Parts: sequence; structure tokens; C-alpha cells
Amino acid sequence: MNMSQRTDERATPQILFDELNNEFHFEIDLAANHENALLPLYYTKENSAFDYFWNTNSFLNPPYSELYNWLEYASKQRGLIVVILPCDTSTKWFHDFLWDKTKHTTRKGIQLRFPKGRFKFGKYTTSPKFATIIAIFNSK
Repeated sequence: MNMSQRTDERATPQILFDELNNEFHFEIDLAANHENALLPLYYTKENSAFDYFWNTNSFLNPPYSELYNWLEYASKQRGLIVVILPCDTSTKWFHDFLWDKTKHTTRKGIQLRFPKGRFKFGKYTTSPKFATIIAIFNSK
């Protein structure tokens, strides 16, 4: 599959993945294609992660056009899932799956990290217009 600007499939910056993988020791890349998979075991559009339970240490850089669906599914899993997200606290997905507005803190089992700067994804030479959030779903 050839990634173009018409798709929101973007390769994860290697430096970001390596740092997270060194900490979490991922077993599977949940949203990849044959060109950008970061682990030997990975799911693609054809072999959808939505057809499986995520009960291992999993890495997820989902297509941003489908964030709500990915986070909804992740919130129901029983593994450790590290998700790369655009930093936008005004979205429905942020409040439905990451933030508890009543307690003014993250939801149970969620940890958020806000890395400094902006990462360049894939073969693009410019950084996106948004920063990155690392969301860690940990139901183990």
C-alpha cells in the first residue's frame, strides 16, 4: 500500500516507537500496513485488529479519521495498549475515553503523556499542526 497525503495512514517516528518499546516491550502493532509495521506481528486493514482481543502489550498508531472507533475498542480490552494520538482535548473521543470531567483527571486505567515538540510522521518532511499525546490503557 502506498501512503499518500490522501490517506491518514502515517508511519510512526522510529525514535518515538523505540523509546516506548524499550519501556513497554510491545508484542503487536495494532494498526499497520506492510510498509510501516514496526513489529513482526501486526494487524492491517485486511487482517483487522477489531477481529481480535488485545490482551498483550500492544502498540497503536491508529488512522486519525477513525479515532473514536479505535479508542472505543481499546477501552474494552484487557491488555496494555499504548496509543499515539493528536493532542486535542476538545474532542468527543478525548472526553469519552481518556478524561473524566467529573473528577477532572484521567479515567481509571488511563495514563497520559505529553511529549515535548512535534514528531514528523512517515515520509513527510514537515511536522503536523498538532502535538502528540501518548495514552496508555492499562487494564492488567
